[in-house]
Amino acid sequence: MDEVEVSVKDLEKTPSRLELKKEIAHKLNAPEDCIALGSISQQFGFKGAECSAHVYESREKLQKTELQHRADKSFGISRSKGAKQAASSAKAEAPAEEKK
Repeated sequence: MDEVEVSVKDLEKTPSRLELKKEIAHKLNAPEDCIALGSISQQFGFKGAECSAHVYESREKLQKTELQHRADKSFGISRSKGAKQAASSAKAEAPAEEKK
Protein backbone atom coordinates (compact mmCIF):
# COMPACT_ATOMS: atom_id res chain seq x y z
CA MET A 1 0.00 0.00 0.00
CA ASP A 2 1.18 3.49 -0.85
CA GLU A 3 -0.16 6.62 0.79
CA VAL A 4 -0.51 9.57 -1.57
CA GLU A 5 -1.18 13.24 -0.87
CA VAL A 6 -2.65 15.06 -3.85
CA SER A 7 -2.94 18.80 -4.35
CA VAL A 8 -5.20 20.12 -7.12
CA LYS A 9 -5.08 23.77 -8.18
CA ASP A 10 -7.19 26.18 -10.24
CA LEU A 11 -10.56 24.58 -9.55
CA GLU A 12 -13.98 26.11 -10.01
CA LYS A 13 -15.53 23.63 -7.54
CA THR A 14 -14.48 20.74 -5.32
CA PRO A 15 -13.90 17.67 -7.52
CA SER A 16 -16.01 14.56 -6.97
CA ARG A 17 -14.48 11.44 -5.44
CA LEU A 18 -14.85 9.69 -8.79
CA GLU A 19 -13.00 12.47 -10.65
CA LEU A 20 -10.14 12.36 -8.13
CA LYS A 21 -9.89 8.56 -8.30
CA LYS A 22 -9.74 8.66 -12.10
CA GLU A 23 -7.03 11.31 -12.06
CA ILE A 24 -4.93 9.51 -9.43
CA ALA A 25 -5.31 6.20 -11.28
CA HIS A 26 -4.23 7.85 -14.52
CA LYS A 27 -1.19 9.59 -12.99
CA LEU A 28 -0.01 6.52 -11.04
CA ASN A 29 -0.96 3.95 -13.68
CA ALA A 30 -3.05 2.04 -11.13
CA PRO A 31 -6.54 0.51 -11.37
CA GLU A 32 -9.33 2.74 -10.01
CA ASP A 33 -10.74 -0.05 -7.83
CA CYS A 34 -7.42 -0.25 -5.94
CA ILE A 35 -7.62 3.35 -4.70
CA ALA A 36 -9.30 4.39 -1.44
CA LEU A 37 -9.75 8.12 -0.98
CA GLY A 38 -9.44 9.69 2.43
CA SER A 39 -10.33 13.28 3.08
CA ILE A 40 -10.85 15.99 0.49
CA SER A 41 -10.44 19.49 1.84
CA GLN A 42 -10.84 22.86 0.24
CA GLN A 43 -10.35 26.17 2.01
CA PHE A 44 -12.84 28.95 1.49
CA GLY A 45 -11.65 31.47 -1.07
CA PHE A 46 -8.91 29.30 -2.55
CA LYS A 47 -9.22 27.60 -5.94
CA GLY A 48 -7.59 24.36 -4.93
CA ALA A 49 -8.15 21.18 -2.94
CA GLU A 50 -6.05 18.63 -1.09
CA CYS A 51 -6.76 14.93 -0.89
CA SER A 52 -5.22 11.90 0.78
CA ALA A 53 -5.48 8.45 -0.78
CA HIS A 54 -4.23 4.90 -0.31
CA VAL A 55 -3.21 2.92 -3.39
CA TYR A 56 -3.31 -0.88 -3.00
CA GLU A 57 -1.93 -3.72 -5.11
CA SER A 58 -5.36 -5.34 -5.47
CA ARG A 59 -9.02 -4.78 -4.67
CA GLU A 60 -8.93 -7.67 -2.18
CA LYS A 61 -6.13 -6.02 -0.16
CA LEU A 62 -8.12 -2.78 -0.12
CA GLN A 63 -11.18 -4.59 1.22
CA LYS A 64 -9.16 -6.40 3.91
CA THR A 65 -7.27 -3.30 5.06
CA GLU A 66 -9.64 -0.35 4.84
CA LEU A 67 -12.55 0.21 7.21
CA GLN A 68 -15.82 -1.11 5.77
CA HIS A 69 -17.45 2.29 5.27
CA ARG A 70 -14.36 3.65 3.53
CA ALA A 71 -14.13 0.62 1.23
CA ASP A 72 -17.84 0.99 0.42
CA LYS A 73 -17.34 4.66 -0.43
CA SER A 74 -14.41 3.71 -2.60
CA PHE A 75 -16.58 1.35 -4.66
CA GLY A 76 -19.56 3.71 -4.75
CA ILE A 77 -21.69 1.60 -2.40
CA SER A 78 -24.13 3.64 -0.35
CA ARG A 79 -25.78 2.02 2.64
CA SER A 80 -28.65 3.38 4.67
CA LYS A 81 -28.57 3.10 8.46
CA GLY A 82 -31.13 0.28 8.35
CA ALA A 83 -29.06 -1.73 5.88
CA LYS A 84 -25.93 -1.21 7.99
CA GLN A 85 -27.70 -2.38 11.15
CA ALA A 86 -29.13 -5.43 9.35
CA ALA A 87 -25.68 -6.35 8.02
CA SER A 88 -24.05 -5.99 11.44
CA SER A 89 -26.78 -8.00 13.20
CA ALA A 90 -26.51 -10.74 10.57
CA LYS A 91 -22.76 -10.94 11.24
CA ALA A 92 -23.40 -11.13 14.99
CA GLU A 93 -25.98 -13.93 14.60
CA ALA A 94 -23.87 -16.07 12.24
CA PRO A 95 -21.20 -17.08 14.83
CA ALA A 96 -23.94 -17.85 17.41
CA GLU A 97 -25.59 -20.30 15.00
CA GLU A 98 -22.29 -22.04 14.27
CA LYS A 99 -21.70 -22.79 17.98
CA LYS A 100 -24.87 -24.88 18.28
